[in-house]
Order: sequence, then structure tokens, then C-alpha cells
Amino acid sequence: MKNKVAVILIFASPGLFSSQAMAAGEFTGQWTGEEKDQSTMTLQLKQNDNTITGSYCYITQNGNRIDCPDEGENNLKGTISNHRASVEFASSFGGTGYANLEVEGEKLVWNKAPSSGQGKYYAPQHYTLTKKPLLPSSASPLSKADFSVHLDNATVSLGQPWEPQIISVLGNALGDDFAGEVPFDDENYKFYRHTYSGFDIYSANLWWDKSDKSVDDYIVAQITLNSPHYTTRRGIHVGSAAHEIEQLYGPTKKERSEGEEWLSYVLAKRVISFELVNDKVASVIMTYDNGQ
Repeated sequence: MKNKVAVILIFASPGLFSSQAMAAGEFTGQWTGEEKDQSTMTLQLKQNDNTITGSYCYITQNGNRIDCPDEGENNLKGTISNHRASVEFASSFGGTGYANLEVEGEKLVWNKAPSSGQGKYYAPQHYTLTKKPLLPSSASPLSKADFSVHLDNATVSLGQPWEPQIISVLGNALGDDFAGEVPFDDENYKFYRHTYSGFDIYSANLWWDKSDKSVDDYIVAQITLNSPHYTTRRGIHVGSAAHEIEQLYGPTKKERSEGEEWLSYVLAKRVISFELVNDKVASVIMTYDNGQ
């Protein structure tokens, strides 16, 4: 894990967000479920910022009732709030129904909304679906946008100024601690850890002396995601499978250090790393490579 930065190793013990950034969000993908000899359900979903579109297909009564759209047709739409989606779907039988969706790791839970909808349609009250494995990688190269993440009420990007406006939007931290001094380019810089529910942010006065800045000017130097509620620009979150990472970011070699396993991707000095436990993402770290 030589390229994984001393910063990560030090901090491991004790996510420019836009509509484009959420395009490959946690709901995006094909989800399927089955109740043996009873029914099957398929949702093809695409998340874009806080909206969701796609198709709904439910086959029940041993195949005697097929409520599915024509091929290529979208019959589902809705909005996302706090990692839950409220959707409306149009039935091939002429009716309209409503449901609530929630992602739980690799599962998607469907619950029909209290409002039963209008007209005739077929839909289960409750259903659990699993994301279909992704096709072989067609990953695009990393960009600066890959080092941004939407955190509740704010978008946080690696390298952006750590200033009162973003601090206020994020709300009160659970803890603010001095993490230590870390060497970068033959200089030592101060790092502070700001702990929130589900993520940590490290601020640092990195490279203040190499630009027109004060020693008290801090930037976001590391973002650590510890909860499945927070998703990278390409849709990876805690609980995602290792093969999904390589599908979305490209093939890379697993690195092992002190009993930990990582997949890492580098853009200039920026590094995004995925900690793996049993081939599932345990944490996501966006940081800078200090060359140590």
C-alpha cells in the first residue's frame, strides 16, 4: 500500500457535487427479486441528483398477470430524500401506483405507499430486490469530480477551502481533534479531524507556504465515508462489492498492509481508496498522496 499515503495510515485508527455527480447514485442499476413459483419483480433505475426514473415490471399469479412496460419504455419516476425514494409507476393495465424504495447495502426494499393509487395495476405490498451484477468494466478516467461527495446538506470536495460557510452547512461535528503534523514535500502541515455521523473530514493547512495563503488557511485534505448512506460520484458506498468498484473505476491491484486490504485509484496527487473486508467496501477514503 505504498501509494496509499501515510495520511491514511495515520488517520485510519484513533464525500464538486452537481447533478452529474449523483448520476451514478445508490439507486442506479437493475434490481431483481423473486418469490419462488409466485412472482418476479424487476426495477431498472437511474438516479440523477434527487430524481429517479426507470421501469417497473411485476409478474405474478404464476405468470398469468404481467404488469410490465414495452421494451425501452420508462414507466416509473419519483424523488429522493434522505436516501429514500418515493415513486409513481404506470401500469400496463391502465392504473397508477405509488411506492417507497430504500437501499440497504446490496438490497433494495420496496414498500407500496399508503396511497393505493388509481385504476388497475399489479404490485406487491412488500418486496426485497438484489442489484444485478454489473457488466465488464467500461470505466472512464478519473477526474476532479470523483473527489467530491454529497454529505447531507452540503457538497464537499477534496481541496476546497475549509471555511465557516461549509462548516455551518455541515452542522455541529461530533468531535474536532488535532490529528497531528504530516510531511508533504519536505514540509510538515497540521491536520485536524472533524467527526460526523457516517463520515469524517480532515482539514489541513496544506501548501499554505507555496501559495498566497496564511498559515491559518485550511483546506479539505481528506474525506472518509463510513456509512452506506454516502455514495461516491460513481455510485460506490459502504457495502458495495469489490467487483462493482472495478466495474466503475477500472481494474487495479489489491494492496495489503497490516492486515488491511485496499483498492486504490490515483489522479495526480489525489487518491481514492476503498477498504475491503470479505470483498465488501468497509470504508472509502479520498485524500492526497504525500509520497511517503
